[in-house]
Amino acid sequence: MKFFTSITQISLIWGCNKEIMRKTIFSFLVACSFANLALSQQGTLYQTPSKEILDLVDVDRAPSILRNSKFTFFVYVYSPMYRSIEDVSQNELRVGGARIYPKTNTRAGINFATKLEIQTGSTGTPAAINGLPTNGKYFGFGFSPDENYLAFNNVTEKGVELWVIDLAKKQAKKLTADVLNANMGTTYVWSQDSKSLLTYQRPANTPDYAVKSEITPVGPTILEATAGKETQNRTYPDLIKSKTDELNFELMMTTEIHKVDLTGKSTLWAAKDLYKGISFSPDGKYAIVQTIAKPFSYLVPFSMFGEKTMLFDENGKEIATLETRAALDNLPKGFMSTTTAKRSFTWRSDVPSSIYFVQALDNGDPANKVEFRDEIFRLEAPFTIQNAQSITKTQQRYAGISWAKNDLALIADSWYDTRNSKSYVFNPNQVNGTSTLLTDRNTQDKYADPGSPEFVKNQYNKYVLLMDGDNIYLNGEGHSPKGQFPFINQFNLKTKQTKEIYRSKVTDKVEKILDIIDIK
Repeated sequence: MKFFTSITQISLIWGCNKEIMRKTIFSFLVACSFANLALSQQGTLYQTPSKEILDLVDVDRAPSILRNSKFTFFVYVYSPMYRSIEDVSQNELRVGGARIYPKTNTRAGINFATKLEIQTGSTGTPAAINGLPTNGKYFGFGFSPDENYLAFNNVTEKGVELWVIDLAKKQAKKLTADVLNANMGTTYVWSQDSKSLLTYQRPANTPDYAVKSEITPVGPTILEATAGKETQNRTYPDLIKSKTDELNFELMMTTEIHKVDLTGKSTLWAAKDLYKGISFSPDGKYAIVQTIAKPFSYLVPFSMFGEKTMLFDENGKEIATLETRAALDNLPKGFMSTTTAKRSFTWRSDVPSSIYFVQALDNGDPANKVEFRDEIFRLEAPFTIQNAQSITKTQQRYAGISWAKNDLALIADSWYDTRNSKSYVFNPNQVNGTSTLLTDRNTQDKYADPGSPEFVKNQYNKYVLLMDGDNIYLNGEGHSPKGQFPFINQFNLKTKQTKEIYRSKVTDKVEKILDIIDIK
């Protein structure tokens, strides 16, 4: 009707001024052209390119392979080369340094798998798995401790489900509805007996996320520094900036912990909280539980928010609070700065239930000159934190422990400014013990890299050092001026002597050593 009206108005002035008429008609035609262009653009769909272009980009990606430590099961995981339009067009919620899809409560940017197959033994062939969901979108794969089952998540239109595969039977089974909270990334933890899982579930009747544009502010957002000390911080994206962000972050991370057995039976294990991590002891009788503590920081991402570390029993009853620390938003300057609070609470892998943790001896400030930077403690039942015993110290910042047996372990430290890394051997049963230096190297010197220790599962289905007497085995990438030739070396912890067991001689391709099957 608008077009007809315009034409009628034009015809009324036809006899008055031809020049005006010509300009008016030209403007009208241009306007119509743009209107038609807008209409045609609105109806445009995504197009398929020509076959020549499509053949270049639309190719099947090689599957990734998950295998158990016994080499009895191999799971082929197929993922599309590109994420779907449906996935990349979802609205994101960005808060607390995290990016999630609020519709499904999953981390943004996950490349989902769409097909799974299983192979039994190294000489078998991939076969279909029965009972998998139709049009599944899979992520978060994890073998049970006994390696007879594989758990994974499936994303629906509404949320995330938990599924499990009986590897021997090649049979999949759904254990939960689409109620899991995948915003933290992890949605489940296997129990040590492989008979059940602890699942992170969103509480029933959780309200929708607040939309800033739909909230009428009652006043300005004011950030005022009234206490504390001057400090330097790195800059991070997607931080909390308002009370609305705080509300959304709490909704995003609030979780109930439910225990689900392999039949799908579910019972509440721990009431709702901002759970960050759960780790069972090797004997399965205890769990270290970490939660995010308020107040939320406006300066750092949630991984550096305040944290509470607790000890629970296997039934979800809290036994003790091990540590509560504030947000890490006022650390000293430097890459090697750290908190003065107790940190890195972890279970020893070689004994039933023994906790170890770390505490800084330099007030967390790399500018302080001290003989030792960190001290490592052990904590035994009944887990009274005041009774923790010192077992060793490190000259540089603590970088991890590799457990072997009751009286032997390896410990590493590092220092970013000098790119230095050291490893030591020590006896974790000695109180106020000392350590013996094994390696001292520059981490940027790839040619001199001695390799990484090989591990094997023990009676608790935990990984410990692969040893033969006093020997450990190192798997190295083998960089050299003539190329890359991966190797396996035997290293004696007492004599510090190295013996080469194998070195690749392949020159037309790169060989990668995945694991040692038999050291004999």
